[in-house]
Amino acid sequence: MPKPLDEPEISSLIQHAIVDSGAQGMPDTGKVMAVLRPQTQGRADMALINQQLKACLSS
Repeated sequence: MPKPLDEPEISSLIQHAIVDSGAQGMPDTGKVMAVLRPQTQGRADMALINQQLKACLSS
């Protein structure tokens, strides 16, 4: 069973995915999630990741 991701690991993955996907704002949420999904599936709650991602993209 894969090790669950903790909060700092999730935040780091989100920041890297935003940079890697070239996301500029909320319309790019899908692009970032496409990068994150393979890295986090089964290791973190995707709803929580989506919530944190939206907070990052809206600021």
